Amino acid sequence: MLRVVKSAAPCVEQMVREVFHLPVHLRQGFVIAFYRLVIHRAITLTKFVEAERRRDGRLDISAVKKIRAVLDIPSDVEFAMLLGVAEKFTPGIYMMVTGDPRSIESKFAELFEEPA
Repeated sequence: MLRVVKSAAPCVEQMVREVFHLPVHLRQGFVIAFYRLVIHRAITLTKFVEAERRRDGRLDISAVKKIRAVLDIPSDVEFAMLLGVAEKFTPGIYMMVTGDPRSIESKFAELFEEPA
């Protein structure tokens, strides 16, 4: 599932700001390390979602908000980005978290509210 966003995830904006302060010969390594961090966070998100589903048998909105709070993913764009990366490793996780496509608009409104 693709979602149009109007701005970059805060972590990506920060990485871009930081990379331009580095000498040119260090930039590639910095971007690679950042991407590895994104992959690690996406896999952590996947494992957390799977654990919540095993524990409760389902994944409701409060569980998703809890996951976002514990993993410190306050930005909607960053959450969507991590779900997109996680989809590569666990096909179907995006739909597992967001639910039935027929009710996706109402769920998006609830899922992408700032965590409490």
